[in-house]
Amino acid sequence: MRYCLIRHEKCWLHISAEAPPPPQNRPNTEQVATSIAQHTDGTLYRIERKKPYPEDFKDCASEAKKELNDSIFPALKDVIPDFDKYDVVFVGGPVWWHTVPMPILSFLKKSGYDFSGKIVVPFCSYANMFPHETLLEIVNATPNSLHHNGFISEEGDTTGIAQWLDDINLKLK
Repeated sequence: MRYCLIRHEKCWLHISAEAPPPPQNRPNTEQVATSIAQHTDGTLYRIERKKPYPEDFKDCASEAKKELNDSIFPALKDVIPDFDKYDVVFVGGPVWWHTVPMPILSFLKKSGYDFSGKIVVPFCSYANMFPHETLLEIVNATPNSLHHNGFISEEGDTTGIAQWLDDINLKLK
């Protein structure tokens, strides 16, 4: 099986591809996605809007809330080459406004990727509440896929990922 991990991260934290920060300083969702990728030998992709979110936290949060309230599916920056070659797709992000961020829904519902017959495995990072609803939203956005139980990480905690992958029979290493 070929694994693909799709993640979306908080808009005010950016990672340089040239010099990644140490693991303890990575954004929460990136920590989780990186750990899953290490255990599954998966390929990491990042969901990003074509128009980046504002750097200022309040402006970013306000824009993200407007997207949600107005059901705005933002245009995304990149495409995933050879998406069809992946059998299992892990999709995750932070919990924003009690649900999945709109860029993830853009990816799942509006990007043109066919998830039919693929195994979609949701994951999320959260600091406060509503992680189960966030996982359910990812599942609901991919109705023609098979689904495994998702992983919930509180503030990027990766403890339990190896056991979870064993439990859902998706650990390679």
